[in-house]
Amino acid sequence: DTAQSIVVALMDIRMTNPDAKLPTIIWLSSASLNEKYHKKGPAILHWLLMNAFNHVYGDLAHAERYLALHKKWLNVVLMQPGGLVEDKHHGHELNLEKPADFLSYADLAAGMIEVAEKGGYDWQGVTLGVKSKGTKIEYAIPGRLVKGLTFHYFPWIAYFRRSY
Repeated sequence: DTAQSIVVALMDIRMTNPDAKLPTIIWLSSASLNEKYHKKGPAILHWLLMNAFNHVYGDLAHAERYLALHKKWLNVVLMQPGGLVEDKHHGHELNLEKPADFLSYADLAAGMIEVAEKGGYDWQGVTLGVKSKGTKIEYAIPGRLVKGLTFHYFPWIAYFRRSY
């Protein structure tokens, strides 16, 4: 829905003023969707992520395919971080090769701002590294993976749960 809304709004601008300079869209994606990044990690981890969170990744992949249909006139940068955690800013560095395992939301925000200011990353998957050690690891992830896999393979279990 978001990708479609963005495209419709920018098409409206383009039709109203064909010479208008359209903004570059900084699209929050995931390193898990970029084959170049996930091939460098363990295949089992990628399988776990893609199956446990299949609805999120499916929606994200669908939106990216939709945006790519408008590649001739739409400029999009795919920000593809690794795992996001609530932590302080540790410093970031733009990277086109390998994402950091875990990255704080503050580092992600700073990286998105840097990409917007620098420009030149249209239709590339940009990831972020961290400059200093110490980004905390999200220890709740194994539990979320188990929950996601359970609901993926046994969706009827959700029927018996009182809350999500």
